[in-house]
Amino acid sequence: MPQVVVTAIRATDLTLGLRRIPAGFHVAVKADGAEFWTSNKPVTVDQAVIEWDEHILLPCEPSSKVRISVYASFKSGPMLCHGEVLREFEISVRELLDRSENSHPIIFQPKPGEVISPCTSLFMALEQRLSDETDVAVPCSLTTPASGKMDALTLRTDSGQGLLARYRRMQNRSDLDQSINHFEPALDICPMDHPCRPAALFNLATAKFLTCQANETHPDLDTPISIFRDALDLRPTGHPDRPITQLHLAIALLCRFAKRGIEADHDAAEELLSEVLNICHANSHIHRAALLAIGTSSLYPAASISVNDLG
Repeated sequence: MPQVVVTAIRATDLTLGLRRIPAGFHVAVKADGAEFWTSNKPVTVDQAVIEWDEHILLPCEPSSKVRISVYASFKSGPMLCHGEVLREFEISVRELLDRSENSHPIIFQPKPGEVISPCTSLFMALEQRLSDETDVAVPCSLTTPASGKMDALTLRTDSGQGLLARYRRMQNRSDLDQSINHFEPALDICPMDHPCRPAALFNLATAKFLTCQANETHPDLDTPISIFRDALDLRPTGHPDRPITQLHLAIALLCRFAKRGIEADHDAAEELLSEVLNICHANSHIHRAALLAIGTSSLYPAASISVNDLG
């Protein structure tokens, strides 16, 4: 029986309505108890379409079901979890083959309660090949030899990110509190020398910063600022996630400056944002957010800048 192979995946409008600054996007393909992740691809401000060209082996049986998930990631380096799920659906191999043959993408409607939602369509190009062709990626088993602690770390992080995403949509503060209840033990579990340690710090700092803004407990800004700094220390010059960490730390410092008027906070934020502008491409989302942060702080020095406003 010939193999069924995904040769390309194409998605549109991945940043539409997204409430955070994306580092990239990836797709997970699950079938028969196995899973494959595409590469994590960045997208520019004016880029409406993103395409992955990894070749992925699917089940040969046309009636077999495949689960497709499209994710936004907010880290370029090692990730603790999938990221924020934008679209997720189940479809048969037969329907995927039919849609590929007729060039019919899957069209998505806005999610309930949203006017617009990220990812408006997805198209998967498939081919049927002889079984001796080997340039395909075989999905990996979902059961891995990872330690129990690392499994718990991933689960905690996934749960926290899901709650944080829901908070950004619904503004329910209990979701924000619950996200912290997941991110704190995730940080406790993550070893000090683990490559994902800065990501665990960054997640907790982000949730605590949003809590300060939601509750207007600005004296508590010292805590997320300290955690952001710890994350930045573990992301030295050249680290792919250093600019996004600098951006969030700068925003937190500008918020504290707006409330306390500490000039050192303003100067430190200005230096961080200047480095972001020097490093990041002018057409990137991070570059645009840094410009907006500088502009907002210059025009409204007493304003409280929100990460949501810059996403």
